[in-house]
Amino acid sequence: MTSIPTLLQIGNCFFISLLQEAESHIRDSDWNSAYLCLEQYGRHMTKHREAEAELLYPRLLEQAPDLEAETAQLLHDHDELAKRSRLATQHIYDKDRESALSLMDQLIAITGGHWLAQIQTLFAASDTLSDQLLVQVAEKLAEAEDMPTPNSTARLH
Repeated sequence: MTSIPTLLQIGNCFFISLLQEAESHIRDSDWNSAYLCLEQYGRHMTKHREAEAELLYPRLLEQAPDLEAETAQLLHDHDELAKRSRLATQHIYDKDRESALSLMDQLIAITGGHWLAQIQTLFAASDTLSDQLLVQVAEKLAEAEDMPTPNSTARLH
């Protein structure tokens, strides 16, 4: 069975690939394709955020209450990603290349930092998290139909 950190790593790599693809479309002034990438990113990020906030982090805190500050930061990252994604979408709609590219860089950096923080937080506590929780997280993430999974052939650009 795939571990929770591996499952979340697949999601974070997918997010970064979508953001990089959107960034490429912005550079090419292909505004519609950039918008579609961000729309897909937002849909998947919502499921990712829900799986973590509703299932993973509460269980993690039950097992390791000393990780409260780290968990709060991870939740804050989600809020920042959602906020900046909405701003980037607006800049794409306005065809404001420089502002959109700046936000894409920020989104990629925050996503990368979020993943590193997850590694530090979750890898340390992952043996205390149950297989049942893994199944619940995987099911929640799978609600976004084109999200790659460990055994899928979904695109990862």
